[in-house]
Amino acid sequence: MVWGLSVALLLVATLGLGQQPRLEPGLLGLRHTYDCGMKGLQLLVFPPPGWTVRFKVVDEFGNTFEVNNCSICYHWVTAKPKGPVVFSADYKGCHVLEKVVGNRLIYENQLVSDMDVRRGPQGSITREGTFRLHMHCIFNASDFLPLQASIFPPPSPAAVTQSGPLRLELRIAKDVTYGSYYGEGDYPIVRLLREPVPVEVRLLQRTDPSLVLVLHQCWATPSANPVQQPQWPILWDGCPFDGDSYRTRLVALDGAELPFPSHYQRFTVATFVLLDSGSQRALRGPVYFFCSASACAPSGLETCATACSSRTARQRRSQSHRSDTAEPQNIVSSPGPVHFEGTHGQEPTLRPT
Repeated sequence: MVWGLSVALLLVATLGLGQQPRLEPGLLGLRHTYDCGMKGLQLLVFPPPGWTVRFKVVDEFGNTFEVNNCSICYHWVTAKPKGPVVFSADYKGCHVLEKVVGNRLIYENQLVSDMDVRRGPQGSITREGTFRLHMHCIFNASDFLPLQASIFPPPSPAAVTQSGPLRLELRIAKDVTYGSYYGEGDYPIVRLLREPVPVEVRLLQRTDPSLVLVLHQCWATPSANPVQQPQWPILWDGCPFDGDSYRTRLVALDGAELPFPSHYQRFTVATFVLLDSGSQRALRGPVYFFCSASACAPSGLETCATACSSRTARQRRSQSHRSDTAEPQNIVSSPGPVHFEGTHGQEPTLRPT
């Protein structure tokens, strides 16, 4: 069962008419005073002992917002243990509505305070009432001094079209949750064949939330040289290379707790060994990962999204492998190599079938 009472109070203050702020008695022992100053309005509410006043402000559409959670009202409600609850706002903020009626300028603000409901195992109670405060501050328009101002905006800066440095980082996570990552001192990393390797590429030192990190090509080589042969494609134009029987899996970032999710790209690679192009024997030794990437700014014609399908992947694969290597690219590599072993802890010595 809930006991609730509703109190509606209309506060009207008019400057220039000789009215001074005074303490007004209210229903249920709720006392208040108000002031319409030149810089803004102020309301003081004196709740009875044991009452908790939690103001919500009402906007022009009837929506309510916690005052202390509203970005344009923050720190405008103050309270002391034995003093009044004070609400202060200037005439241009905290959902204060402005209108002109005849020769009068009227500012309106509406506040609501909810009940403190206590819930038990078989019911709920409250010892407080809800109340709504509707404030009007009325000014004589003739009391305001005219102001004439000339605004000369600065010229718009010229568009920047040249290329700039792009800091990227490629790192390998310790598991598929991407909760922690290997540091430089942890390399080389040892993995079993076909074991997934979680890889992340991220954009560094950028705080623009509209930027999107776009991966172009990702590949593996047997050395720290990104053009060393042989190579194996992992991502082709941002999509998993479908010539691999264990296709790379892109990881969605929809629910990831990241400051700028669009600055990240994640995927998992099933471990493999590279074969010598001549003997077709498995190469013993490390494997390094590389990716080429860029930062994209979405616009009406550019969504920065990568659409992947088997058909488009085959079309990409029909072109010469990484034909754009002659053009400047932002290439990032793993901090160190990965060693792949067979299921019994031995380096693989397989031959292709």
